[in-house]
Amino acid sequence: MSEVSRVHLSCRNRDGMLTTGGERKRVSLAEALSTSASIYCWDNATRGLDASTALDYTRACRDMSDADGRINVMSLYQAGNGIYDLFDKVTVIADGLVLFYGPRTEARSYFESLGFEHMDGANTADYLTAVTSMTERRIRPGYEGKVPSTALELSAIYAQSAVCRSMNAELAAHLMNADDNTRSTEAALDRVRSAKRRGGASRSPTVTPFGAQIKAALIREYQQRWGSQL
Repeated sequence: MSEVSRVHLSCRNRDGMLTTGGERKRVSLAEALSTSASIYCWDNATRGLDASTALDYTRACRDMSDADGRINVMSLYQAGNGIYDLFDKVTVIADGLVLFYGPRTEARSYFESLGFEHMDGANTADYLTAVTSMTERRIRPGYEGKVPSTALELSAIYAQSAVCRSMNAELAAHLMNADDNTRSTEAALDRVRSAKRRGGASRSPTVTPFGAQIKAALIREYQQRWGSQL
């Protein structure tokens, strides 16, 4: 929570008003992080943020995962190695096909084994993205004409790989523990119920009453409009 509060406070000027679009983006992220959700899905959430803030935000998500077991699924553009190294697993998708899904620590070596070259000093995330592009990929010496050239070929190779078998086994093991999964879900629901404020709907996933949410949204909207006119 201290991380969220720090980001939130940095989003207002001395008059308490929101200023730039980037600062409003930080507020939106802080609001989402404060919802105590079990699963977060972020679509290019770091766009518009400077490199330092993007790293701080990703670290906050990592801390939530470590402390509370929350799941963060992210799609990011131009993620540096500092951000990339915070994740457990990585997925590479092209043309709607999964080219790789597995441990972050194995992604680079997997594609290198197929003949794609990782340049010294390059971001690993950029390297994985370049693999999907005919104009950006680099081929290791000796692999010319041997690497798969289409997303369909890469997907078929992955489906037969040891990494894919390991991920399928991990999923099967998780699904078999139905009782444990049910208990975890009930425990999460109990935490949400205990955090609800007076007047909050018992069946609602939010902890704040609907009227309070409307009030907060209206205050924020007026603050944004007033700040944009200054």
